Amino acid sequence: MSRPIRKGNIAMAADGAPLQPGQVQFYQAILPPLPALDYQLAATLPIQLAGQTGNPPTYLSTQQFSITGPRFLLEPNTVQQVYPPANLAGVYNEVIPHAVLRARTLPWARSIDGSSPQPGVVPPTWMALLTLYPADLVYQSNPIPVQQGPLSAFLAPASGVIVPDIPATEFTADQLSQPLLYIELPQSTFWGIAPTLADLPYLAHAREVNTDGKEILGLDEDGYFSVVVGERLLMAGTQAGPTINTMLLVSLEGLSAQLPVDGQSAPSGAESTLVRICVLASWAVPCTQSSGDFLEIMQNLSIDLLRMPAGGPAASTDAQTIAEHAVGWGYVPLLNNTRSGEETTSWYRGPCTPVGTSIDPGGPYQYSDHAIRYDPGPDDNSQPGTGMFDMSYACAWQIGRLLALSNGAFCSALAEWRTQLANQQNEAEATSGMLLRVPGGVTALGAPATAAGLMSNARSALRGFLAQAGQAAADGAVPHKIPHTDRDLARMPGALSSADIEDILAQPGDPVLNLVHKALGTVPGRTSGERQL
Repeated sequence: MSRPIRKGNIAMAADGAPLQPGQVQFYQAILPPLPALDYQLAATLPIQLAGQTGNPPTYLSTQQFSITGPRFLLEPNTVQQVYPPANLAGVYNEVIPHAVLRARTLPWARSIDGSSPQPGVVPPTWMALLTLYPADLVYQSNPIPVQQGPLSAFLAPASGVIVPDIPATEFTADQLSQPLLYIELPQSTFWGIAPTLADLPYLAHAREVNTDGKEILGLDEDGYFSVVVGERLLMAGTQAGPTINTMLLVSLEGLSAQLPVDGQSAPSGAESTLVRICVLASWAVPCTQSSGDFLEIMQNLSIDLLRMPAGGPAASTDAQTIAEHAVGWGYVPLLNNTRSGEETTSWYRGPCTPVGTSIDPGGPYQYSDHAIRYDPGPDDNSQPGTGMFDMSYACAWQIGRLLALSNGAFCSALAEWRTQLANQQNEAEATSGMLLRVPGGVTALGAPATAAGLMSNARSALRGFLAQAGQAAADGAVPHKIPHTDRDLARMPGALSSADIEDILAQPGDPVLNLVHKALGTVPGRTSGERQL
């Protein structure tokens, strides 16, 4: 089983092992299968006919094609990340700047001098990251801006300006009209900040990272990136303010002959000669002054109480003295709107107090207003109080409750606890009510309110109930089941005997009507309210 190789704080995967979350794999370069050059595809087809002798005729066909790729412009999402970040001030004078590109083969996709790459050799990159100080962007007392113009103007020769060695004839009219960004730096400046041709293979690399468990947010899901590294550190700021460093991701195509050479000085006339460079991306980095190493930072550390700064003249009244004393102990005055609508000023001190604290003897509090403190003065009335409220504990109570309610696990546990408590209370109340209905009651039996006592009471009560029930059954007080045939029909209103039914059938008239009169006890010919006596 392969194990990751940990270098410092970087977890690197072992060779041939799949990347795990949090691991990274570095590559010197990821070369494209075909660099951006002109190619010719040739196909030959010999045809041998039956019975034909000698060499067969061969047919040849060729096709010209070109691989272009990014050259003078980059897509907006090509640069994935830069560091130091753009327009973010910080201490970056000891940080090597770099740019992360989403295309893994981009730094090696093009040749710097138009030559074909050699097999097995990492070619120099055609891109470079330049760091320019404020003085580098001044030529003859004039600032040097990043210009925009068409490709035709960029490749057009000019007096005193060195342009990239790229023939304009290989571009179409539409391509020559495409805009791009470029800058014209003095040759002496370019000679001092540009990398050498031998350094370029070491100023770019590729890396693979595991993107599992991360929000993609436009990242390549395969985790492959290329990185272009600068060779110049940023200039630190001064006490007057940060120094603005300009970062330029440039194309060195056609400028291989103008790159500096180790051990050689700049060519003669470099101070008055400009070098035109294509700018692919640019950003500014404000670099602040470093506070020193750890020892210097600790020696310059000012230790004081965590409190609100108070200034102004010295206190001249008792109220000012009290206020200064409270501020010195970490209190701050805040506007307080009371429940009655009045506005007043109250003291508040947060949990990060500058002094030691003790356990509050006034708790626990049932609500936030219960924790409000008031200063009426000492009990002996030797001096008046401030009459101000202290809202520190009240605010802490309210903040603690809000933090607790914002936790889903706490709210679930609280709801479960309340449900269990309500069930216990309901069960206890039902048990108490049942025991009160037991003959003799719990108090009369004299048993404690425990499980064993309740069982003892229940046995005694059950024996008494059975004894009373048995005596009641012997005395005939218990209801008996009476068959329907044995019931007294005279006691059942509306019930007719067989003799009544025969009498109804024997009377003249409608039998059904006679049956109704008989059941209701009415006499034919009378109103329904007159009963038969």
